[in-house]
Amino acid sequence: MSVEQFHALEALGLQFLGILLLYGMVRAVEDVIAQSRLSHYGVKVVRIVLFLGCVSFFAKGIIHFILLQ
Repeated sequence: MSVEQFHALEALGLQFLGILLLYGMVRAVEDVIAQSRLSHYGVKVVRIVLFLGCVSFFAKGIIHFILLQ
């Protein structure tokens, strides 16, 4: 396996991992909403809060990774 092939495989794996994490976040939010009795407005607020928390966590990791290079 050449270095170029290894880098291509690594990039593909990281893209797959990103998609898998996004899917996991969506399923986690839907599970929290399904287990609670919320109004329509409450569901929107829960989705916004949980998604912003997850996105900010991943953004912090990406920024940290970029700044350390």
